[in-house]
Amino acid sequence: MGDKQDLYIGKEVDLSTGTLKDKFFYKTKDLTTHAIIVGMTGSGKTGLAITMLEEAIVDGLPVIAIDPKGDLTNLLLTFTGLKPDDFKPWVDPDQAQLKGISLDMYAENVANTWQKGLADWDITSDTIQKLKDSADYSIFTPGSTAGIPVSILQSFKKPEGDLAQEEILEKIKGITIALLGLLGIQADPIKSREYILISTIIQNTWNSGKNISLEDLIMQIQKPQFNKLGVFTVDSFFPPKERLDLAMQINSLMASPTFQTWLSGTPLNIDNFIKSGDKPRVSIFYIAHLSESERMFFVTLLLQEILSWMRMQPGTDSPRVILYFDEIFGYFPPYPSDPPSKYPLLTLMKQARAFGLSVMLATQNPVDIDYKGLSNAGTWLIGKLQQERDKERVMSGLEGTLQASGKSLDRDYFNKILGTLKSRTFLVHNVHSNEPKVITSRWAMSYLRGPLTKDQISKLMKEKRNTINTETTQLKSEKKEYLPQFPEGIPVTFELNRGTGPFVPYVYLEGEALYMEQKAGIYFEKTFRAILNTEKENISLNSINLIENPPITDNTPPENATFADIPDVLLKKDTFKVIQSQFKQFIKGFEQKYYYNPYFKLYSKIDESKEEFVSRLKDRVKEVLENELQEVRDSYEKELEKINEKLQKAEINKQSAEAELSAISRDTSMDIAASALSILMGRTSRSSIRRVTSSTERREKAKIKIDKAKLEIQKAQTELYEIQKEMDEALKNKEEEIFNKASVVEEKLIRPSASSVIVKYIGILFR
Repeated sequence: MGDKQDLYIGKEVDLSTGTLKDKFFYKTKDLTTHAIIVGMTGSGKTGLAITMLEEAIVDGLPVIAIDPKGDLTNLLLTFTGLKPDDFKPWVDPDQAQLKGISLDMYAENVANTWQKGLADWDITSDTIQKLKDSADYSIFTPGSTAGIPVSILQSFKKPEGDLAQEEILEKIKGITIALLGLLGIQADPIKSREYILISTIIQNTWNSGKNISLEDLIMQIQKPQFNKLGVFTVDSFFPPKERLDLAMQINSLMASPTFQTWLSGTPLNIDNFIKSGDKPRVSIFYIAHLSESERMFFVTLLLQEILSWMRMQPGTDSPRVILYFDEIFGYFPPYPSDPPSKYPLLTLMKQARAFGLSVMLATQNPVDIDYKGLSNAGTWLIGKLQQERDKERVMSGLEGTLQASGKSLDRDYFNKILGTLKSRTFLVHNVHSNEPKVITSRWAMSYLRGPLTKDQISKLMKEKRNTINTETTQLKSEKKEYLPQFPEGIPVTFELNRGTGPFVPYVYLEGEALYMEQKAGIYFEKTFRAILNTEKENISLNSINLIENPPITDNTPPENATFADIPDVLLKKDTFKVIQSQFKQFIKGFEQKYYYNPYFKLYSKIDESKEEFVSRLKDRVKEVLENELQEVRDSYEKELEKINEKLQKAEINKQSAEAELSAISRDTSMDIAASALSILMGRTSRSSIRRVTSSTERREKAKIKIDKAKLEIQKAQTELYEIQKEMDEALKNKEEEIFNKASVVEEKLIRPSASSVIVKYIGILFR
């Protein structure tokens, strides 16, 4: 890949003066020993990470980025022209509305800010163009088609290459725990029957040289290809009925329409994510839309695949690819927490440097990170920290890093520096450097808009998404049988457009409920449609899946239809009584969300989103703000009038004294002239001398009056300035107070009236 250039990520800071010094370059080869970025919200942590990634991309390095918050999608927002029209589609319209300006004006302000920011850091349009041209940028959205979907099936294939047995077992462990976590099962590798069964099935299949699909897994849970688990028979260790329940849970997950996006898209093959044709690839895995269990599931699978890929690479002492994780909170916790993502991350931190895989991690939660694991990070970039315990945890981690390299930590020195850091300022500790540096990160070439919406991601990825080859899986039972006799009064229907099957039985339900809340003006009816995936006699509400529209069905099955096993529980009348009762309880507990602002005593409307409600609050602020500010002005009006009267009176006194002084000066001049003439004519006049003396005294008194009036004017002007300053501050505080109060949005929940809940339909649906 050629020689690597150093990364221009900022400028050094003179701590004594706070001024910027020379440009700071981070050596690309130092990435091989990994980096950790730590800083509280607002510290500029994400901006620093993006600038480092920008430099690495220009340097030709592929990037795999895990994006739990959505900020890294900004890497695709680079505009060589830096024109307002470039920024307009991506700026936040709520910010423009909040500032009281048009979207065009706000886009122009943002463009001007970015133009100046980049110019201040000597970054040109050519540099931005080089960044755009250096890589193929893609946003992957597992579990969603907003970006490029990802198929997880690759993770269930037998690992390639000559891997050690313990490495294979660790991959099986990660996959198994992640899958069970997606089902809501907390699996202990020692005690959990579910874990032991599934991991043994995967290991047994891989050992036979075969891949395992989700369908195979479901079938083998019911009928394993081995007889014993430990010294017990499989049936004794995990009874068939309970194994069937586990298989049904996985099957329900797999049959869910929402899960189909996990099974189609780009295969989870790391080579796909680091190169596109002849270009390095920047692969951003956007997971902000996923639930916590789904995030853990996908991150674990991805990290395991990266680990397997890494072990297939030849050794190198230079960086080959960057793995960046934008927020590792929850994925790399300290002992005793052990989520499935922790092992592959820890292994990568320990071993990846030998294979040229550079790991960059970031967090705003220093106290919840395994610092023993992070002792393998050679570079620490530490930003502003909020709590003393955060500083202590960071220094403990640094201490471990230094001890590993035979050095010690000067705690007083580091504590002093950490206490002075401001936004975008970072303490850089690099084991390859003689001493730490304090830097300010440079301006990012990417527009740091913040998290993009799924619609914006869809817009960015539209062309690429249409070219992706998908890989899917379906339940493939070849079993064919006649349908049994179902309980009397229970309708049986068949979903259309499903081919000939195999058809799997579900329970379809419809119900209605009335929601009322007088204060909020809420009064509406809601229809509930649900498909129940269950083979359990003790029905669980967790297996109810709500749907928007009723399925399109027929009363007779298609010709040559095949069917999966029909659970005995669906042949009992009492089963449907239990299901109906459970569904009614489910509806009674189904909460409808709405919003409330205490300041305006304003409630959201039915089905009004939080964003729409906030928009209405902003409109209401505009209505009341001027009246509130006018009240503040009115409260200062009398005092301002009083001061202005004093100022006016002092001005009049000054003008009167100045006029008096002018008249006295004219009279004095005439008296002096008259006295002089008398002397020239040989006459002296005591009266003229007295007049001159009197005029002099009067002039001095007039000057005193003028000085006094000037002092009064100055005093009045000072009072006027102070009271105006006080009023301006009061206006500012009042405006902030109103905006703060208006921004408070309380989330409230309402349940339906218990007496209004009815179940209108219950029947068997074959899909």
